[in-house]
Amino acid sequence: MKRWRRAFVVVMLAVAAVSAVGQMRILPTRLLDSVANPRVVEASPLRFIGGDSLSLGSIDERGGVWRREVRWRNEGDEPMVITHIRSSCGCLRAEYGREVVRRGDEGRIVVSYSPRGHAGRLYQRLFVYTPLSAERPTAILSLYGEVVASADRSDDYPYMRGALRLRQDTLRFGRGTSSERIACMNGGQSDLVLYADTLLTSQGVAMRCVPQRLRAGEEGYIEVMLSPQAKADTRPLRLYIGGLPLPPRQRVVAIERK
Repeated sequence: MKRWRRAFVVVMLAVAAVSAVGQMRILPTRLLDSVANPRVVEASPLRFIGGDSLSLGSIDERGGVWRREVRWRNEGDEPMVITHIRSSCGCLRAEYGREVVRRGDEGRIVVSYSPRGHAGRLYQRLFVYTPLSAERPTAILSLYGEVVASADRSDDYPYMRGALRLRQDTLRFGRGTSSERIACMNGGQSDLVLYADTLLTSQGVAMRCVPQRLRAGEEGYIEVMLSPQAKADTRPLRLYIGGLPLPPRQRVVAIERK
C-alpha cells in the first residue's frame, strides 16, 4: 500500500511539473452520450466548497461572459492534482491550476460561461479529472440558470449602411422572380425614409421600404422589384439606397440573377 501511495504521489507531481495552468477540453458528443448518467470515482476525495451545483441566476444574453471562482478541497489522505477538465458545451470553459493540493488544502477553478446565442434555460456540466481515473471524472460541477433573450437584435443584421443595418448585402433573383426582400433595421437614433436613388440605380430596378418610415431601433424590410427590362439586361444590376448621408459606394446593394 505504501508503495502504491508513493507511486501515486510521483505521478501527480510529474503531471504538475508539465504545466502551471491547465487547459480545458470540450467533451465530444459521442462521449457525452456515455455520461448521460455519469458516475464519479468511488469515494471521491474532491469536494466543491458550497456544493457541486452552481446557479448563474438570470443573466442577459448580451451581458458578456459570466465568470465565477469555485474552490474545492482535498478531503482524501493523498495529495491531489487536476489533470484536465471537460465541458458539456463550448460556451462553458474552465481555468485551473495544476498545483498539487495536499490533504485538507484547497484548489480553485475559474468558470466562465458565454451566454450569447444560448437564450433559454441553462444546464451544463464540467467534468473534473485527476489521476484517480482516466475514464471516470473525480467530480462533476453542474451549472444551471436562465439566459434572457436580449432585446437588441443588431447582430442579426451584420451589413451596415450607416445607420441602416441589413441582413444581407446581395440579392439573388431566381428565374421567374420579380421581387425579393432584404430584412433591415434602423440602428441609428433618427428615423430613416429610404428610397431608390434613381440617378445611380440600374434601370428597371425599384424599391420600397416597409414601413415607409423606419424609426430608430425598428425592424422592417426593403422590397426590391425588377422590371422585365432589368431581368433581361445582362449587365450587373445595382441598387443605390437613397435617404442615407453616405457616398454611393457605401449604400449600394448588388443584384444577382440566375
